[in-house]
Amino acid sequence: MQEQMGNVSKEIKTLRRNKNEILEIKNTITEMKNAFDGLISRPGTALERIPKLRDTSIETCKTEKQREKKTEPHPLQKENPEHNI
Repeated sequence: MQEQMGNVSKEIKTLRRNKNEILEIKNTITEMKNAFDGLISRPGTALERIPKLRDTSIETCKTEKQREKKTEPHPLQKENPEHNI
């Protein structure tokens, strides 16, 4: 009888150890999945950012051109500098 109890006790320990190992494997798989999902989402994120960056670049160019126009002298002032007072 005690031998059977000893065997049952060993089997319970083995099952608990296996359960813990399975949980560790499951956690590792979840971590790997999250890492892969992060890598997969990066190209999508980059593709979403490109139009925004393009729009920002266009706006910056427009602003720079407007500044240049404001700082340029009037064409008549270029032709007749002696009339500029």
